[in-house]
Amino acid sequence: MAFANDPFITSRVGNTNLKVGSMLFKEKQNAALVSLSWTVTAPYIIALIATLLTACSSVESNVSEDAVAPPPAVLYSEVMVRSMGGGAQDDDTGELSNSYSLGPIEANEELEMSVQLYSNAPAETEHLLSLGDVLGRVWQEHPNVQRALSEVEATGYEISGARTGFYPYLSLSATQASNDASATTLNVIQPLWSGGRIGAEVSEAEAGQYYALADLNKVRLDLALDASEAYMNVVLAQEQGQLWARYIKNLEALLDTITRRADLGVSPPSDIQTAQTRLSQARAGLQASHSILLRSRLHLESLLHRPVHNVNWPEEEYRLSHQEMFRILDSRAVNFHPYPQLASAEIAIQKAQVKVAKSAIYPQLSLQYSAQLDQSDGDFTPDSSTQLVLQYATDSGLRGYNSYRAILQRLTGAEQDLIYSKRDVTDIVSSAYSERNASQEQFYAQVEAARAAVKLVDSFLRQFKVGRKAWLEVLNAHREAHEALLEISNIKRNYWSANTRLALHGMLWARLHAGAPSTELTFAEQ
Repeated sequence: MAFANDPFITSRVGNTNLKVGSMLFKEKQNAALVSLSWTVTAPYIIALIATLLTACSSVESNVSEDAVAPPPAVLYSEVMVRSMGGGAQDDDTGELSNSYSLGPIEANEELEMSVQLYSNAPAETEHLLSLGDVLGRVWQEHPNVQRALSEVEATGYEISGARTGFYPYLSLSATQASNDASATTLNVIQPLWSGGRIGAEVSEAEAGQYYALADLNKVRLDLALDASEAYMNVVLAQEQGQLWARYIKNLEALLDTITRRADLGVSPPSDIQTAQTRLSQARAGLQASHSILLRSRLHLESLLHRPVHNVNWPEEEYRLSHQEMFRILDSRAVNFHPYPQLASAEIAIQKAQVKVAKSAIYPQLSLQYSAQLDQSDGDFTPDSSTQLVLQYATDSGLRGYNSYRAILQRLTGAEQDLIYSKRDVTDIVSSAYSERNASQEQFYAQVEAARAAVKLVDSFLRQFKVGRKAWLEVLNAHREAHEALLEISNIKRNYWSANTRLALHGMLWARLHAGAPSTELTFAEQ
């Protein structure tokens, strides 16, 4: 049957003209039914269906070729190409690396990331500031470290001053009486016994030096923790900023695609608005990431007092082995951590003060040599004499006894501080150890989740082309893939933060920097 009398609806897509014939429905003003001419034979119906299917296939083919076929470029690079040490998971490397593509990216914008927990960057990378370099500089150059070093040096003079109590000293006295009698006497005094006061003062000074050294370790520990957290925050914000930039480029490519489809009448205009909303949200996320990067970088530069250009995730050599972690958990952290060291030093100081207070109860014995330098007429005191002098003051005894009781109570409090500090250190290293292991296991699971999210994006894109998925579902799949990759960065940051805290609180500083200062202190009580 000829179709010359039938009207045609013509649709142009690309360079292909598709003519889809259909019989017009004739409406009558008061008619409720639409009549169709059943003169169309079965072959005609089959031919019409075949024509429609061919037209739809041609439309999707041309839209796909014209709108979704920019030069391939990997959006997420190697983020889900291989897992750490996962040889069996690299079989689909080629598929994954080419599955999530977008428009062309300039050569200098290629951002490569790895799913490995550690960095593979070469050591000779220009301006690359490693974690060890950061720690080494704050341990040596920070003003708080210099102040603590000055305090340590000052305690050395205090020890020398306390030891002079064993040496003889001079005493000069001059008297003037109401009867104009006068005398000037020079005394040379050698203490023989002071009830243990001099030895206790030396012990107190030595404990003060031990306390200053422990405080130096604490200052360095606090600075290292602060600097390492700032370093990790810079690396995290830097990597997530790159992920946001790639996500934006992908959304821009999708926006171009849906705009062309809407112009051709294939997609509704509301899909354009949805894509623009997601793009605006992504740009806001990028600015937030840049703000965090700037704030973290400025904080790190303030600690180092120099500009920070290039940072990266720590290298594999910074990862603690199981043997090292067991050493930390066993006894090393408790024995060499600054918190127990400070508590032990405070106990030593209180014990020395107990001896000083106790010495006030006892009399003092000294050997004195006196010489008259000047005396008035009629004074028959010998010009010189050697005397063995025993002195005791009752007010010193009462005051010393009360001071002794007070310091005993403070000593009990210091001993409780030591018990608490050891428990605190044990809790800190145990928590860091658990967080490190949990982050490592979570990393493997998140990598698999990100792989699945990327594959889901490709699947949704294909189903969208044939009308099985809505445009919003495609955008949601892209966002889920992006969030999965952001979570990988967060997990890497948590892992390295826990690993670094475990090494720092475990006093294995040499594992983080070869020139790390010594932290082992010993104190022998007198």
